Amino acid sequence: MNFEVMNKRVTFLRISTSKGEYGGQASARTDVCTVWASVKDLSGRMLFAAQAVNSEVTTEIRIRKRADVSGCTEIAHGATAYEVLYLLDDGASRELVAMCKKVL
Repeated sequence: MNFEVMNKRVTFLRISTSKGEYGGQASARTDVCTVWASVKDLSGRMLFAAQAVNSEVTTEIRIRKRADVSGCTEIAHGATAYEVLYLLDDGASRELVAMCKKVL
C-alpha cells in the first residue's frame, strides 16, 4: 500500500430519502466524510446507440479503510461526481477500493 499517492480530496455522499408533506418522497445528498484518496481512471468507452453518443469512464478510488462509507452511493471530487458501483475490501489490507462510474 502506497499512501503517498493519496493526494486528492474526495467526499463520500449518501442519499437519504424522506416522506414529503404530501406523501411523495424527497431525496437529499448528505456528506458522510471527506478523505484523502487516490483517483485513477481505468478505462473509457463511447457507446453509439440511437444516434446518441454516450461515454462511460470507469474510475478506481482508493482510501484508507473506514467503516462509515459502506452505504455511500456517490463520491464527489471537485466538480466531478462518481457513482459507486461497488466497494472492495479484502479484510486483510488497510485500504478500501471503490469502483466507480463517472457521472457525465
